[in-house]
Amino acid sequence: MSQADEIEALLFKPFGDRYIFQQANPWVFGRGERYLVTEAQKRELLAIIVPRRPALRIAIVTAAVLLWTALVALALWAFFGNDQPETRDIVAIVVLTVRAR
Repeated sequence: MSQADEIEALLFKPFGDRYIFQQANPWVFGRGERYLVTEAQKRELLAIIVPRRPALRIAIVTAAVLLWTALVALALWAFFGNDQPETRDIVAIVVLTVRAR
């Protein structure tokens, strides 16, 4: 099953000759809005929702996280000036990296 098929099965439920489309809630918790859409509207929505290059998106997010981690480590090294990281340096790097997400 492709990613587009999984997204279609998750967001569109058949209802007679139309589909019920449930939009994701922008506030994360709770239900999103629901709409009754035709087959043509469903195709248009899928064209917008399904990422064109999912591998590229994953690569960009991974690179951004790694770059952020390297920048935080460099900033902490420059600020504390230790050649060998101590426990407080490692804790600070982990906290700043996790908090940035």
